[in-house]
Amino acid sequence: MTEARERDGRDAAGARPYVLLNMASTADGRASVQGRAGPIGDRADSALLHGLRTIADGLLVGAGTVRAEHYARVLRGEQDRQARRAYGLSAELPTFIVSGSMRLAPEEVPLLAEPQAPVTVVTPAEQGLASCPAQPGYLRCRRGEELDLGLALRRIHAEHGVGTLLCEGGPHLAGQLLAEGLVDELFLCLAPKIAGGEERLRIVAGRELDPPLQMELIALHEHESSLFARYRLAR
Repeated sequence: MTEARERDGRDAAGARPYVLLNMASTADGRASVQGRAGPIGDRADSALLHGLRTIADGLLVGAGTVRAEHYARVLRGEQDRQARRAYGLSAELPTFIVSGSMRLAPEEVPLLAEPQAPVTVVTPAEQGLASCPAQPGYLRCRRGEELDLGLALRRIHAEHGVGTLLCEGGPHLAGQLLAEGLVDELFLCLAPKIAGGEERLRIVAGRELDPPLQMELIALHEHESSLFARYRLAR
């Protein structure tokens, strides 16, 4: 993870952040169980997630994910804040929530009830959220009627000083980023679990990637039968 921090976006394409995508999957390809990704991982997966949060300049996450997972304050406590300070980062992790519908409220997203939380909503919409303690800012980036993710990332880099950006999904946001060539590394937890079921949302949703994107394995670790792979996306 320190290597990811040291890269700090300098070898990313253009003037956007260096993007780390962190996702988890069951052995049979499920990205969620009963609508949530939380039941897939374990303590090691949680430790990796929080470790990545301590080295990133910013966190990018889709509105559906923050609602489903009930995102609260994204750092665990003072230990994480001290770790960030040791890297020369802000004590709080700036969080960028991608939303088209603007259906975000503190009742579903406790993060918005945190006055200390630095939150920015990335959206193509003109309207704002109802008043909430987090008092979020807005990045309005449009391409026609749709969100321009490339522009959003360039503005996150230029206006918020984000060199390394951690994305925690969900699958639709991951699919958009990958389709537009905006992901540099994938951290994938493959859990030793089989969930079955008819609904099989995978870690990437949306249009088919043709041809499939090629990746290079950087590292592979095992913990209590869970596999943790780190890949670099081929240019």
